[in-house]
Amino acid sequence: MLSNSFKRYFSYFSKPQIFAVDINNSDLKIFQIERKNDKDIIRGWSRKILPPGVVVDFEIQETDKFVAILREALGEVSGKKIRGKSVVVSVPEDKVFLRVIKLPLMKEIEVDEAIHWELESHIPISVDEVYFDWQIVKRGAKDMDILVAATPRKIVDNLIFSFEMAGLTVSALEADSVASKRSILAVDDNEVTMVVDIGIDGTAYFIYRDGYPVFSSSSSISGKLFTDVVSKEFGIDLKKAEHYKTKIGLGSNKKERDEALKIYKPILSNLIQEINKTITFYDENLAIDDKRVEKVVLVGGGSNLKGLVSYVALYLKKDVAQGDPWKNLRFKKQIPPISKEKAQSYITAIGLALRGCKDEYFD
Repeated sequence: MLSNSFKRYFSYFSKPQIFAVDINNSDLKIFQIERKNDKDIIRGWSRKILPPGVVVDFEIQETDKFVAILREALGEVSGKKIRGKSVVVSVPEDKVFLRVIKLPLMKEIEVDEAIHWELESHIPISVDEVYFDWQIVKRGAKDMDILVAATPRKIVDNLIFSFEMAGLTVSALEADSVASKRSILAVDDNEVTMVVDIGIDGTAYFIYRDGYPVFSSSSSISGKLFTDVVSKEFGIDLKKAEHYKTKIGLGSNKKERDEALKIYKPILSNLIQEINKTITFYDENLAIDDKRVEKVVLVGGGSNLKGLVSYVALYLKKDVAQGDPWKNLRFKKQIPPISKEKAQSYITAIGLALRGCKDEYFD
């Protein structure tokens, strides 16, 4: 019988007998990192496309097909064979209720019950229909801020059943925003930072304060959308359109820039608008001590579009950079076997994998 708390999925597990699985509606990614002598080694990674209908709105609809594809991914790993049978799995932001709740100072054993009652007024469904976990992120003189994560039971149960069918054990579930932060922001980074994750299916917008996520939103802008508009503009197939997008980006001379901006202008305008809207909402409603969004980090496969960082910086008039997937890994002599560009698609998976080998990331 599962408890009403998320906690059984947030326990300390042995290293390196755990690997990460990042799932969305279009693909699944596997990643495993080992730590030896205080240095990190990328052990293995894999990616498989999911046919339409296998995962719908993050619920696994066709378990047999999902299990077969997962096993294929484990059998076709780049690097070395994946070790262990325990997994840490991503949960997309729109399936997780993340809230920062303020409570009076109390003993930690009393927090669980207090949060149970507080959640009733902070989430749109009954607390009896979710699993939840919490972490104290700030203690004051009289009160404390607690980051609470809750997700519907049916989502958790669906995942656990599917992985058990594959002979695996779900050791932890983690929101995309938490995993992504671990991958690209330093452990002691307390700036108010916005991360824009441009993925294959859409874009997620995360805002972090004092090292934890305080706001998130999403839009339908995606890396695939950029490819689609090129395909339609030139009447070419998606493979050729992807080649054009990768090679030209936003252009390296006036002719290329004019052509690229003509093609991408509606998408880029929408992206800037969504980023500005998210920043404005935070600055006007959630900022503390007048600490506003100070920097923007672009991640995900879509962030590899050449010239995109400069374009966003120009219109936002803020410090904008592309995230470094290897920021929190300490290599000895190993040159990362995946390029920084390709690793952008593994941002969440890398963050999940880090959970299994970095002591400072355990609650």
